[in-house]
Formats: sequence, structure tokens, C-alpha cells
Amino acid sequence: MFHVNLNMTTGAIAMKAFKYLIPEGHIYNNLRPDEEEFARHAYHGGLVHIGSSRENRGETVGIDIHAAYAGIGMKGKFSTRKGAKCYSYGKGVLGLYHVKVTIPADAACVFFPHEQNGRTLWTCGENLDAYITSEDYERALELGYTVKIIEGYIYPQTEEVFKAFCELNEMLERLYPEIKDAPKNNRNSLYGKFGTRREGEEYAILPEEANNPQWTPYHYGATGNSNVPHVYYKEREIEADYIMPHWAAFITSRVRIALSRVIEAISIVNKAKDWNYDVYTDTDSAYTSPEMVKELISLGIVKIGDKYGEWEIDSIKDAQGIKQDMVFSEFYVFGPKNYIGRTLEGEYKRKQKGLPYREKDAEGNWKFSPEEHFNTALELLAGTRERKDTKQLTKMSMHRGRTLWRRTDGSVGVMRKKDFIVELNSTSWKIVDGKYVHPYMIGK
Repeated sequence: MFHVNLNMTTGAIAMKAFKYLIPEGHIYNNLRPDEEEFARHAYHGGLVHIGSSRENRGETVGIDIHAAYAGIGMKGKFSTRKGAKCYSYGKGVLGLYHVKVTIPADAACVFFPHEQNGRTLWTCGENLDAYITSEDYERALELGYTVKIIEGYIYPQTEEVFKAFCELNEMLERLYPEIKDAPKNNRNSLYGKFGTRREGEEYAILPEEANNPQWTPYHYGATGNSNVPHVYYKEREIEADYIMPHWAAFITSRVRIALSRVIEAISIVNKAKDWNYDVYTDTDSAYTSPEMVKELISLGIVKIGDKYGEWEIDSIKDAQGIKQDMVFSEFYVFGPKNYIGRTLEGEYKRKQKGLPYREKDAEGNWKFSPEEHFNTALELLAGTRERKDTKQLTKMSMHRGRTLWRRTDGSVGVMRKKDFIVELNSTSWKIVDGKYVHPYMIGK
């Protein structure tokens, strides 16, 4: 299918497929070390916009960009050579920039983050320190941001490096739906490889008596003295020709920009029609009212279709197995990547980052059903749930930035219990100017 051998990971297979499709004689240069580090600062994750309502948002539907990273992020041109240093904006040329940006409080959204004391924040403010792409720069001006360029790199030599790769994957998904997971995994796994860091780890399972000074016991815990038996690691520098963080920066930027246009359009429509519909977005999806979605479609902001880069409405199968739009009668947002809803048919959908969507025991019975998750969330919001039995959790650093949660009884584990779900986020909302505002939006 892709004329490459299998590998241990989907990312490695995707990279082989991409390299196979590079036309003969085409060369893509890696960046210089200082330029590469600069590019990493401009490589940001997906846009999570939580909106402003802590209460039930009423009837809500979800829409998703089909194959967002392949259909939007990888579409268009990318640099093929090292960059040239610059200290002003290069109009019409791809570039990466270190900027000072002012984002007004009434901006439709914050679609790229800024850096502050080693932290990454997605907030409004003045004279914020940020690293952005040239496309971010253009979009920022459209949204009313004020941007001052400090320095950057421009890339005059470009080409559509992912065109063949994306077209082949899309063709395979259309012609052979029974194997669509293969091209889907290919397109979803590729872009992250370009953002790979140079510093890495190698792991091994060794007998404890080996006592090899090259290897360090893998450990966890705040004090770092809880070893995992037989598991060892060592630091290593990754030397790979596919490390292209500037490519990764543009791929994620383009998808964030696409979502920012939907958020802005909703703001404009609300004002024009005197509506008050909220919106929650996450990476490649948006949740808002069915009426608003119809308006976005009629305006051409959202194009529904099955091609890469087009939108699709979240669906659910009825009793006859026919797909229907998944419409929530109740929808609550507790924080970034933390929401829960109940559909008109009585189905439940929830997402809490770090938690399994479904949790069943060995016999297949629910340990804690989606309905119970939903009811617990409402009780916590209403303040009617007894909190004295709620196990409070605090973050505890693991080795090299991984995170576990330490319970007040001293035990350590993954956050799974019913009372943990909303406690961490719903009670964090603050009242600012008479409105509920989540700390995510104000950087606290």
C-alpha cells in the first residue's frame, strides 16, 4: 500500500511512507541548532477555547474538522532550506518570529500562547512574549492584536512537501474504507515526529544484579526514591533527519487559525442577531448550539463534507442504526479538555483529560457509569454533594515531568474515582467582572 516495511510504531511507519513519496532529487534541510531551538518556541499545541459559561449551555452539537492536520495543517507550502535571520516582517514569505504582542480583553479568542517565567499561558494582556509563525502574525492583526517583531527567520524557498503523502492517504481512505485505519494512523502520526526533541531516553529491562553504571533505575515519586523493579533508563541524544520543528509549528498553527475563524464568526453572529451562544473548542472540534452551526454553514464558515479539511457533525446511531446528529440537551464545560453532556436520546458523553472514557470491571460491568459521572458533576456544581468524603488530590512530580496524583491518605495513583472528576476544575472558577472565569483564561 505504501511500499514500506512495518515498524514498531505508527509514527515510524508514517515517516517511512512520507520519505518514500519524496520526489527524487528533492532535499529538505534541517535547521541550524540555534534556529531549531527558536522554532521549538513557535511549536504550540491545539487551540482549547472554553468559552465563558459555567452553567448548562443547553442544546449543543459538536462539529469536527475531518483529518484536520492532513487537510489543513499539512496543506500548503513549507520551507525546504535553512532560514535567514531578520528583524522585521517579511511579507509574502514564510517565517517564524519572536514578538511582543498585546491581546485586547475583547478579542474573539487567544489562538496562540505566550511565555512567562517558563510557563506557557493562553491569556490576554499587554506586551506579552510570544513566538509565532508568519501566518499567526497575519491572523493576529485581523483579530485586533498589536504585534511588534523583535527578531525572526524567513524561509523564501518552499514547496508543498506533504501534497503526495496527504493525497495518497485520502485516496486510500475513500477507495478502501475497510482499511481506513491504516491511512488514518499514517496521517495522524506523522506531524508529531517533526517536533521530536533532541534529548531522549532509552529504556531497558535488566536483572537487578546487573549494576551497570550506564543505566539508572526508573523511579517515581516526589522524593524520587520509589524504583520500578528491573526497569532502567539512560539519557541519549536523538540524531534524526526528520527533526523539523518549524514544519510542526506551521502544521499546528494552521489548524488553530481555522478554529479561530469559527470562534470569531460565532462572536460576530451573536452580536448581529442578539444571540448569546457560547462555544467550546479543542484542537479540531467545536461545540455550540445547533442554530449557530446552521448559521455558520449558511455563511460558508463551516463547510460540511467528507474531504480532508472539511467539517462533519458528530453523529449517533438510532435504534435502526441510522446516523443522526448528536444533539446534547445539556452540556457543561468545567475547564480545558473537561466537559460532559447528555444527548436528547439519553446518551452521555464526557471528556476529562487523563481519565479513561469508559471504565468496566473484568465481567464487563460499569465501575462508574457515564450517567453517574454526569450526576456527580451536577451535584458538585450545585454544591449539594458532601465534600467531606471527597479525596482531594495534589499534583506530584514524576521522573522527567510525568505526573501522578497523591491522595491525602498518602497513596499514589491515576485519577479515576468519581469524586475526583470535576473537583479539580469546577471549583477553580473565579468571578471576574460579574462573570465566571476559569483560571485557564486569566493565567492563574
